[in-house]
Amino acid sequence: ITVIRVKEHELKESPDKALIKLEQKLLKDYRPKVLDLFAGAGGFSEGFIRAGCEIIGHIEMDKKACGTLVTRMIYHALLKKGALSEYKKYILGKISRDELVAKYGLQKERDSVICAEIGKGNYKSLIEKIKERLNGQELDIIVGGPPCQAYSYIGRARDGKNMRRDGRNFLYRYYVEFLKSLKPKLFVFENVPGLETAGGGKHLRDMRRLMKRAGYSTDYKILNAADFGVPQNRKRIILVGWNKASRINGYPDFPISERKYVVKDFLTGLPKIQAGTGKRVGKFSKRNMLLEKLGILNPKLGILMDQVARPNTRQDLEIYRCAVLAKRQGENIKYNHLPERLKTHN
Repeated sequence: ITVIRVKEHELKESPDKALIKLEQKLLKDYRPKVLDLFAGAGGFSEGFIRAGCEIIGHIEMDKKACGTLVTRMIYHALLKKGALSEYKKYILGKISRDELVAKYGLQKERDSVICAEIGKGNYKSLIEKIKERLNGQELDIIVGGPPCQAYSYIGRARDGKNMRRDGRNFLYRYYVEFLKSLKPKLFVFENVPGLETAGGGKHLRDMRRLMKRAGYSTDYKILNAADFGVPQNRKRIILVGWNKASRINGYPDFPISERKYVVKDFLTGLPKIQAGTGKRVGKFSKRNMLLEKLGILNPKLGILMDQVARPNTRQDLEIYRCAVLAKRQGENIKYNHLPERLKTHN
């Protein structure tokens, strides 16, 4: 419950101004409520949390991903409470997750993660669980995108016939059911560029038709993560939908990052290790100011997690040899230029 004090004389002298001031205060303090569907390890949630939103629920089928989601929710809750030292104890194995949850009353954060596969037999009960968590409050945003293998160019190229019959092609219909029942003001749906052409484009057309019927205007663009500070050319369809209550008039204008980062920028500070070695918990050799600036690394923790390199196989070493020899000739070898015996995938 939020208590906002308004002076009596302000209400009497200028009630309109007082109400505008009250509305502005409420909007300033309000944290939009977000539901993350097909949540994975929580990339969408991380971004929306940093933007000041409250994640009221995640739905994800993979148990290990759900474990990561719970850990991240606990981290953000302890960060807000100023208790990162307790999170550090958890990382170091000095306190269990259950002890941490009990000590700081983090049942809400733990229970926000629903480990379940969204399907015909359970989508209605999952919607009811989210309504219980909302407890009469409105949901503002739904984010997420169903598994992309059935839409991807690679998946269709490898096994086109089976991909056409793959049930994952139609998971967006359950996404629409959540929209119809929970009525968020807007949603963000993410998937691979192959969605645009999958089934001759019928899946995307059907998706937008159902979303329109549910009360949403939609638009989409293919965006490249490299344009937004990520050191990787990774293109994705970002489809945004909004209803009349959102007061949005069209597709958002996402500002492109002026700085183009490379992988090396993100690896600064990692100690050098050999293949087959590493530590689960270690320290950075020096501070990485970029990771701190972007909020990826919290300097107060001072912990490097899971820097472990797998052993090299004989095939790895042969591929590295080919790459080194090509480099000496002034060439950057590509995977499809390798000898056939060294290729293991298309």
